[in-house]
Amino acid sequence: MDYLNHVKFNISLIFLASIYAAYTNFLNFHSFLKLWAGVVPYTFLITCDLDSSTSLVTKLWGPFKFIWRPFVDAGHREILHSIGWGPFILITPVWLILRFKFGIDVWEESIIGAVLALWGHILADKIYSNILEIKKIKIVKWVRRVF
Repeated sequence: MDYLNHVKFNISLIFLASIYAAYTNFLNFHSFLKLWAGVVPYTFLITCDLDSSTSLVTKLWGPFKFIWRPFVDAGHREILHSIGWGPFILITPVWLILRFKFGIDVWEESIIGAVLALWGHILADKIYSNILEIKKIKIVKWVRRVF
């Protein structure tokens, strides 16, 4: 799935979740802003596709893409696309740097937003892969029937 489709999927998914959370009074306005403070960077700049040297998000890092080189070497859709390890690996270093280097406390809502954005990316990849697999099976069945 390409970068733009991931962005559309994430924004739509989290927008719907935000509407539901506001409707049920789970989020107030400030919590909503804190949530989206986590969603935005983890939708546009820090995604699971940092494990691919050819992805647009890796290219956006420019000269700093060397940071993600160990994950590129591990293989695309490996560790960063794990539902548990991916968010942990992508969120923890940023949180630690903000907290201990700059003294900035990270809001829980921002961490939740980041996790939701990363899970949305992983979910979109799984859905897209399954659709491709179903299409492949249908094509193989059609070819066998014809020939």
